Amino acid sequence: MSTNDEWLKEKPEEIRNIYEEVGDTVLTAVRTGRFNSMSMYVANYDEVAILFCRLADIAKKSNKRLIIHDSAWTRLGNNRQIEILDFSVSLKKPCCVHHALELLTQEFIDRCDDLYGEQPDLRQYYLEYIEVRRVTEEALHIDLYCGT
Repeated sequence: MSTNDEWLKEKPEEIRNIYEEVGDTVLTAVRTGRFNSMSMYVANYDEVAILFCRLADIAKKSNKRLIIHDSAWTRLGNNRQIEILDFSVSLKKPCCVHHALELLTQEFIDRCDDLYGEQPDLRQYYLEYIEVRRVTEEALHIDLYCGT
């Protein structure tokens, strides 16, 4: 643990161990350059897909949910642009990045339908990076970083 991780000392040992495993996984992936569907997302970077799988394995091994967070915008009928929406999905037993992205896409569609009463025109987002937001006693939270 570095001096920047002093706050982590206050967390339960289980959470500290998960942070350590996540950190080692990401660090190894970055150092080696290896990070051992239908949706609005394109995950054609094998490294990111493998990183997702490793994080999903960590969540499963520690009996935690994997919660995937993202934000996106789109246009509705009459070329009406909507505000950026934050949305997430919670997976008890995450499978793979493609299924997770399909579920996230469906959540976005459902949110648009709930808020605006219509289906969105789906843009295409390219999954570029995954970042760990936090680890709690119940879940491993990750953020998606996407480009268009």
